[in-house]
Amino acid sequence: MKRLIFLLVFLIPAVGFAQTKHARPYQGSFGVTAYYDTDKVKGNGSDEDYACNAFAYDGHGGTDYGLPLGSTVIASAAGTVNRTNDSCPDYGGLGSTCGGYLGNWVELKHEDGTMTMYAHMKRGSIAVSPGQTVTCGQRLGQSASSGNSSGPHLHWGNRVAGSTTWGITGTRDIHQGGCSRNNSLWVAQGAYKAAPGAECQDDNRPRDIDLRINVTELEDKLTQGSSAERPDALPEQTFEVRLRINNKAGEAIRDVVLAYEIANPNLVAVDYVIESNVSGDWAVNDADSDENNPAKDAMGASGDLTMYAFADGESKRVRITMVAMEPTLGVEVESAVRGFVRNVQGLYAQGSFGAEPSESRTDEKLEVQQHIDVLTDDAWAFESEEPEMAEGWAPCEGGTEAFMEAGQGLAVRGSETCLESPVWTDIAADTNELLLEIAAEQSLDFTLEWSTSEAFEPAGNARFTAESGRNAVYLGEGWAGAKRLRIRTSGNYHLTDLRFQPGTPIVDPGTDDDVVRPDVDVDLGEGDDKSTTPDAVYNQEDGRMVISGTGGGCNAAGAGASWMALLLVAFGVRRRRE
Repeated sequence: MKRLIFLLVFLIPAVGFAQTKHARPYQGSFGVTAYYDTDKVKGNGSDEDYACNAFAYDGHGGTDYGLPLGSTVIASAAGTVNRTNDSCPDYGGLGSTCGGYLGNWVELKHEDGTMTMYAHMKRGSIAVSPGQTVTCGQRLGQSASSGNSSGPHLHWGNRVAGSTTWGITGTRDIHQGGCSRNNSLWVAQGAYKAAPGAECQDDNRPRDIDLRINVTELEDKLTQGSSAERPDALPEQTFEVRLRINNKAGEAIRDVVLAYEIANPNLVAVDYVIESNVSGDWAVNDADSDENNPAKDAMGASGDLTMYAFADGESKRVRITMVAMEPTLGVEVESAVRGFVRNVQGLYAQGSFGAEPSESRTDEKLEVQQHIDVLTDDAWAFESEEPEMAEGWAPCEGGTEAFMEAGQGLAVRGSETCLESPVWTDIAADTNELLLEIAAEQSLDFTLEWSTSEAFEPAGNARFTAESGRNAVYLGEGWAGAKRLRIRTSGNYHLTDLRFQPGTPIVDPGTDDDVVRPDVDVDLGEGDDKSTTPDAVYNQEDGRMVISGTGGGCNAAGAGASWMALLLVAFGVRRRRE
């Protein structure tokens, strides 16, 4: 049996590895500055390159590429890191012996036993270590001028299997030409003095393509709650969303299709333009007028944009002009603008946002999204049970609980409660009539303070009574410039809405229709001290306005309080939403 096994093993032919072919060993399209000395004799004065021209120098055992300082150096083929050196200064100078004349370098060993050298690199940039397996196109480090070098460049060499030296006798030229002793071992050799092709032998090199999104003209106005760290638009505000694809793959990419989705129904796209920076400055690209792209004024909520081909290093962007519509504050609504690359020929394919790509040869998943909220500086609605939908309203003192309660608004609990608003933008003078909607568990006396600064510094206060049940509390005009509020009372209640509104309509509890607040002639008397006003109560039974005395107080610092007529309306559970 042992003899049979020996014979079988002996009869199995030796397995050989296919010759390793190489791709461009750097990102970019920089050309050759010096070729390999094809006569392989150092000291004879010959500088003949593979094309029989004098574009080499005597004894040169590799090819030099004119990479600027800090350019990305990548593996020309898959392999294993054999050795590295990272101890030399970025600039060595002619005659420097640091790193064996090669400065900082990476040595890769390939499956067929050959090796490649990446030399004169930047100290501290070496991104791999001995024993590590790398793929074609993987980042190795950055270019510099370390070792025996007169300026930034990459020296790339190929050493035959079994050789122990990187000198002219142990290396070989892999170009094919009239004076070359080898067939080309480049996947795509490229034109004379030009960069070799970027395509890998196994075509598994990851391509450096990325997709980015940004928004212009918007700020993060509301820094608390669900809207924190999101750009915020006001109704009717115009702004731009920009989707940008950057091609840093080291080669052209083709048949690029960019998909977009506007998930927020309160954002509308009204125009767009496709631009390219291939000439250095942003300019309208031919793809902008492709007949398959959506009409400029009818992008809709989703669609595809044909982006054509990208040259190596080219970026294109889509500038989408958008208008904000209805507010989303306090409402659970998806508020994202999204983009994803649907197709890049031979490199990437994705069917929908969030789906895994069906094909991906890129460094990253090519999808982005940006949440955008539509706020209003004159209304707050508490219609969700999600805690973040309180949007920064919170207890201002210990002993108070505040939390969202489904269908009932912002619940406030405690024996002595204090609720404080977040900071908002200035209240406009023409929309400064304040209406509160409060549901109290019993008759409660409230004090409302306001501040015209972000740090709460009371500028005045109003006092009112809310009866048990739902109340619409009208607190009149004079709130322009208010930035924050505090509400104090001595029992439990729900805050369901707060609105700064123009005019004087209120909700008629009996009809669900808007009715005009009846005119009330309130005489505050003479003198400067106007700290109290009569309560005006809207009678639900017959619609009469009755004056119930002077139970409500108001103190508007520095402004007088003739504008603070107080109207307290108790009404049914149903509310009319505008």
